[in-house]
Amino acid sequence: SESGASECHECSPGTSAGDCTPCAAGSFGSSTGENSSDACEPCRAGTKCDPGTSAGDCTPCAAGTFSGETAQVNAATCRPCRAGTYSDASGQGFCLACGEGSSSESGASECHECSPGTSAGDCTPCAAGSFGSSTGENSSDACEPCRAGTKCDPGTSAGDCTPCAAGTFSGETAQVNAATCRPCRAGTYSDASGQGFCLACGEGSSSESGASE
Repeated sequence: SESGASECHECSPGTSAGDCTPCAAGSFGSSTGENSSDACEPCRAGTKCDPGTSAGDCTPCAAGTFSGETAQVNAATCRPCRAGTYSDASGQGFCLACGEGSSSESGASECHECSPGTSAGDCTPCAAGSFGSSTGENSSDACEPCRAGTKCDPGTSAGDCTPCAAGTFSGETAQVNAATCRPCRAGTYSDASGQGFCLACGEGSSSESGASE
């Protein structure tokens, strides 16, 4: 009852304790006339309950979100699925991991296939100096080193490696960890594109750095 009341009233659903205190966020009251804090029950997994929620009024978490044990006891909100996981229906208590060769952003209701030029479970772009040859790759081993005589920017897919211009080259080092072609050093040259090494100038001739002849 309130101060000065001439009679008491029954506590409403969604409340507990002698003063009809609303059930805390993350819990609900299942019937009228409850007078113990124990009468508030934790929301079931996959739902959220605002303060003072009664039975049947817990809200299912939307697709792309979930509530588990923690949310049942002390939270009123559904949490988004983390990157690399998803929930494709409402009312989920947990998120599912994306399958091999696919990934997702936070709060996803579905996973997407990794694009060419990416790898790892989160579809990370292949590093400079490497490329991805097909979709659905989910291992860093799926990124292959660029062949000699080409350069690959991050996220390059097969067929998109760029041939080094005449006067430049890329060899083993460039294949593994570089995105650029290096100029031929003085006294050497490359007279065509796509070269993995430079040729030495003939006897009685020379060149400056980056020469194509």
